[in-house]
Amino acid sequence: MKFARKLAVAGMTALTVLGTVACSNGNSSSKSSSSVKIPKVTKKTTVVFWNAMTGVQQSTLQSLTKEFEKKNPNITIKLENQGAYTDLQAKINSTLQSPNNLPTITQAYPGWLYNAAKNKMLVDLKPYI
Repeated sequence: MKFARKLAVAGMTALTVLGTVACSNGNSSSKSSSSVKIPKVTKKTTVVFWNAMTGVQQSTLQSLTKEFEKKNPNITIKLENQGAYTDLQAKINSTLQSPNNLPTITQAYPGWLYNAAKNKMLVDLKPYI
């Protein structure tokens, strides 16, 4: 059961990273899923990903990141471990006050992002997955 859970987390992380890259066209307005066009990344792009993964999850994330970067040479994923989950949550909450300092993507539980959702600071990744 533990392996299946870790595999699911790794899979969702990979999908999240891929979805974020697809969203990184610099346009902050949201679009409906029927009109979303996934842009081709033609210039060097860095995606900052805050997380709190350790152990096997962290090494799996690093492996998936290397594989993704190999297939997408114009994209660099900068994994930034923020410590424990409570540390990550605190950093997200404090940085929401200065949106320019937020990462491209972050690992989070839905409850952590309530205010961000309320203030329309989140991007729906469903069209990209």
